[in-house]
Amino acid sequence: MIALRYEVLRKPLGLRYTDAELANDEADTLWGIYENNTICGCCIITKLSSNSWKMRQVAVAASHQSKGIGSLMLHHIEQEAKHENVHLLQCHARATAVAFYTKNNWTVEGESFEEVGISHYKMYFEV
Repeated sequence: MIALRYEVLRKPLGLRYTDAELANDEADTLWGIYENNTICGCCIITKLSSNSWKMRQVAVAASHQSKGIGSLMLHHIEQEAKHENVHLLQCHARATAVAFYTKNNWTVEGESFEEVGISHYKMYFEV
C-alpha cells in the first residue's frame, strides 16, 4: 500500500514519506482493493469522532484508473460508514480529483487551499 500511495500521490510531486507520517497510519484504518493478489486501490480512514470519518491518501494504480475501482472503493466505505452509524465522510481532494468525487455525489465545501504544494478542496459526503 505504501508503494502504491508513493507511486500515485508522492512521486509525481517529488515527495517522500517520512517515518512520522507512516507512523500516523498505525492508528487509522487502511483499505485496499486487490486484483489477483495485487493491490490496485487504497485509502486510509481516520476516525474524527463517533459519527465522522476523514478519508485520506486515496490512490488507484495508473493501470486501473478509469475502470471504476475508485468508485467501488468509495461505495464500500460509504456502506461501512452507514453500518457503523457514521453520518459524515470528508476528505481533502486534489483539484484534479474534484470531478471524480462530485460524480460520486460528494460536495465541495469552501474555496481551494494548498496542501503538499498543490490545490485541494475540502469535500464531504453525508451518509
